[in-house]
Amino acid sequence: METKMEPMMLKDSYFNILDMEKNDNDILFHIELNPSHKVYEGHFPGMPVCPGVCNVEMIKECVQEHTGKRLFLNNLSQCKFSAVITPTYNPLLLISLNIENIDGETIKAKGKITDPDGSTTFIDFKGEFQTK
Repeated sequence: METKMEPMMLKDSYFNILDMEKNDNDILFHIELNPSHKVYEGHFPGMPVCPGVCNVEMIKECVQEHTGKRLFLNNLSQCKFSAVITPTYNPLLLISLNIENIDGETIKAKGKITDPDGSTTFIDFKGEFQTK
């Protein structure tokens, strides 16, 4: 019995996927942040900064969008935060991922979050997800 995927936590509220380009296992997501999301009221008032956990969740939700499977992060082997994402200065982002389905239940993903022209890398990511 196939389970229906529940709504995602941040997609369509914290961020929107404007476009998705696929080339085999390489996927490029064009993302727009919502600078008026409630998370920025506490992180931080008057100077909003994207929380690292939300950035990792955006990556997970993009992998879910591509695979159509509910996932949880099973192994985070690399997560380097190189620059701060601010929704007012960086409302548009690219999430580029290489996604490999290992055995139907394990998904490997590596990639990064950058600005639209690729000149600033905010996050380098490598991890494994399990289906729920």
